[in-house]
Amino acid sequence: SKADIDELIEQISKSFTIKKEEKLNDFLGCTIIRPKGSKECWLLQGHLINKMEREYEYVMKGKRPLTPGTPRLVISKKDVKEEDLLSEEEQKQYRSGVGLLMYLLKHSRPELSNPIRNLTKVLGSATREHMNEMERIIYWVLMSKDVGLHIKPIIKYDEMGQLIYKLHGISDAAWNVDKADCLSVTGYIIYFMGAPIAWKSKAQKHVTLSSTESEYVSLSEMVKEILFLAQVLKFLNLKVEYPIIVMVDNVGAIYMSRSNANSVSTRHVNMRYHFVRELVNEGKISVVFVKTEDNEADMMTKNIVKEIFEKHSFKLVSEIPDKEIEEVL
Repeated sequence: SKADIDELIEQISKSFTIKKEEKLNDFLGCTIIRPKGSKECWLLQGHLINKMEREYEYVMKGKRPLTPGTPRLVISKKDVKEEDLLSEEEQKQYRSGVGLLMYLLKHSRPELSNPIRNLTKVLGSATREHMNEMERIIYWVLMSKDVGLHIKPIIKYDEMGQLIYKLHGISDAAWNVDKADCLSVTGYIIYFMGAPIAWKSKAQKHVTLSSTESEYVSLSEMVKEILFLAQVLKFLNLKVEYPIIVMVDNVGAIYMSRSNANSVSTRHVNMRYHFVRELVNEGKISVVFVKTEDNEADMMTKNIVKEIFEKHSFKLVSEIPDKEIEEVL
């Protein structure tokens, strides 16, 4: 309640010098914008994109890319030849561009996750091909500066009239994608009250022997993050609804999360990932199936084609509607 917030601010002000703003218009470099009379809002990083435009305006030439990353492109160190390496000055420019993109990804543009993860594999050994891919992503960003993280909370109340605080997640994996190390990719998105608050695109630490195993590893990584977020909400005295729904598009991974039986193809799976099964048995987590075409975490694991990308990315980011006059929160 407002009274609780005011009391918290008063307690903090006794130990720290703080400034109370009536309206929040900037947070960690993000501008927060909301159409008048609406409960939804957008997080944008216009200042950062303007900086990128000043430094990389030259990339805006030729045909506009239809997706941030080249579809099906997998960058691998194995393909890098020493004679193709960029000069030291160009390597520095490459690292600088990737760094700017990573800061954008961290706060407001989750749809860039896999393309940027691809770029980070060759931070010290980039070639002209890699530079071209980075410039493609920057071009995409510069042409979509009015796109931001869309936060539209789903408000529900229980029979007692109390607000229901709900977490849910969706995960995916791309098996054995990199020729250099044969590692799979973990991808997931976590939502709070229906709004995306955490996302990940990351190579797995160990080689997995099947797509089911890689999906199970991805699921477990997401569940660890969900447990942490649930603890944070508990600390804030917010009651989380259980079981927490987590979705995956692999039937084998769902079976592993529910059954103690081990088959020849899965009995080697590291026991550290089976804590998901324990949480399912305790009723804290419920693992459910989602079709691949409805799994937005798919774009966290691979560069996908335009039609699929647009369908998935719209659940996370979108342009600010121009029919209404926007106001800064």
